Amino acid sequence: MQDRLLEEFGIRVGVQTVRANLDGRCFTLKKTHRDNNYRNTPENKLKRQEFAIKLLQSYGW
Repeated sequence: MQDRLLEEFGIRVGVQTVRANLDGRCFTLKKTHRDNNYRNTPENKLKRQEFAIKLLQSYGW
C-alpha cells in the first residue's frame, strides 16, 4: 500500500498511517489460514452440524 501511494501519487506515508486510515474505514488486512480447505470439507461440515444438533438437544430445544 505504501509503495502504491508513492508510485501513483508521490506520497510517502508510514505503515501506521496506512493502518490507521484503513482501520478508520473498517477495513482490515487479516492473514488467511493455511488449512481453510480442510476446515470446510463435507465431512467436517457434517460433524459440526451433528455437534450443533446435540448441543441444542442438551438445552432442550
